[in-house]
Amino acid sequence: MKHIYYVLLLFITYGSYAQQTFSFTYDEAGNQKIRQLICINCRTSDKNETQDLSLTESSDFPQISFYPNPVQEELYLKWQIDKNLYVNSIEVYTMQGQIVYSKQNLSQSDTANIVFSNFAQGIYNVLLIYNNGDKKDLKIVKK
Repeated sequence: MKHIYYVLLLFITYGSYAQQTFSFTYDEAGNQKIRQLICINCRTSDKNETQDLSLTESSDFPQISFYPNPVQEELYLKWQIDKNLYVNSIEVYTMQGQIVYSKQNLSQSDTANIVFSNFAQGIYNVLLIYNNGDKKDLKIVKK
């Protein structure tokens, strides 16, 4: 009988805390654009508060699009070229830090295709290196 009381107490305690749910919005390429936190039974003045956590594009980096993620065969990258800021090279690293792909001299290009079919399943870091030395890191999953 004591076990029933403990289980009942556990469910009451769990149910009394705020419930948070995330809502996501995606663009045509499947990239996440907006993330909203929906809070139900929060301990705030507004019980059903919606907090906007929109993902904004960095002013330091022109827009970058990539698909698919997870990738099976080939990853497609596209970015905007700016006269002062452009992608100079791309490198792909394993999670252990081993470089498995590198492409240089991309100053006049706004796209790149990376063949992932020969890579092992796992998570990879795709590093876009800009002409001013800044870097943009993308996490890509290989199925």
